[in-house]
Amino acid sequence: MEARSQVAVKFLPSLADFAFLMPIVYLFGRMDGTKTLLGDCDTGWHIRTGQWILANGRVPFRDIFSFTKPDAPWFAWEWLSDVVFAKLNALGGLMAVELFSILLVSTTFAALFLLVRRKIMLRAIANTILDIRMQTMHMTDQQAMDLMLNDTFQTQAEAEGKLQRAKLTSTQLPTYFTGSRQWWELRKKYQAAKGSSFTLEEFHNKALDQGALPIEYLEKIILP
Repeated sequence: MEARSQVAVKFLPSLADFAFLMPIVYLFGRMDGTKTLLGDCDTGWHIRTGQWILANGRVPFRDIFSFTKPDAPWFAWEWLSDVVFAKLNALGGLMAVELFSILLVSTTFAALFLLVRRKIMLRAIANTILDIRMQTMHMTDQQAMDLMLNDTFQTQAEAEGKLQRAKLTSTQLPTYFTGSRQWWELRKKYQAAKGSSFTLEEFHNKALDQGALPIEYLEKIILP
């Protein structure tokens, strides 16, 4: 029974999987499904523009649809998606266009989720660099702001507040990075020691039950 439970846990969706699936759930659960995707009346002329591009081998620069302003200057900004929609429509009709749109939205949400996670880790690394350089390497305010704004994509307000913290305290800002890194290293050691019997739930329960201990002492307690 325990072995079956461990296999089932391995097949549980990750947070990235949830980020991919949630737009689909919301679309069909709260937004009337594919009716919403086709609710924009522009869908038809996007497909028709793609058909025109495929037939003529070029992107139109004059209005090919208007009755009141024929041949007026027109910039087909979405020409590539128009071509994709036209191809999909030729292959599977509007159903293919809908399916592609759903997958595109879900993929975008999943990519955004992964990007935000990476940004959080990047911010933790920047905290460490900022504190060490300001306290030991005479980092200037401008260098600190450049690091946070240009290299690690923090907002102006966040960077200004972080700079103030780095001036008023020392050794606190690096704890986000060092703590998370030590936690992941402990988890890897625990998983290696437990082998096939490792479960994430058991690791979390054992580690968190000990309270807020330094990692070096927690490791001695929970490692088998």
